[in-house]
Amino acid sequence: KQLELKWKRDCDILFEQLEVVSKTKDNKQLRGFFNVIENDIERTDRKSNTFLISGGAGMNLAITVLNLYVVFNTSYGYIQGLNDHIAELIYIYFPHWNEDSNPIDNDGNIIDYKPFIPKLFELFKAE
Repeated sequence: KQLELKWKRDCDILFEQLEVVSKTKDNKQLRGFFNVIENDIERTDRKSNTFLISGGAGMNLAITVLNLYVVFNTSYGYIQGLNDHIAELIYIYFPHWNEDSNPIDNDGNIIDYKPFIPKLFELFKAE
C-alpha cells in the first residue's frame, strides 16, 4: 500500500511537470516527442477495440503514460515502437474493451482507467 502511495505521489509530480511543459512553447524537443507519440499511438493495433477510436480511453491512456515517461526520462526521450510496449501492459491490466474504446469489467461495466496510470507508468518505466 505504501508503495502504491509513493507511485501516486511520484506520478502526481510528473503530471504537474507535464502540464507545465505542455503549456510552454520553448521545449521543442519534448514537443517533438509528444507529436511522435501521438502519431505512433494512432497506428497502434487499430483493429482492437482498445485503440479503435481516436481520442478514446485506450489512446488517451497510452499517450498519457508515454508522455509521463518522456518527462521522467528526458535523456532518452521517446523511441518509436514504445507504443507497442505500452499497448501490451494496457492489455494485461484491461483485457476487455467495448466498441467505444472504454475498458470494461467482466460484466460489461466501464472501468475508470485513471487510478491505474501510476501503476502502469511504474511498470512501463521499469521495462
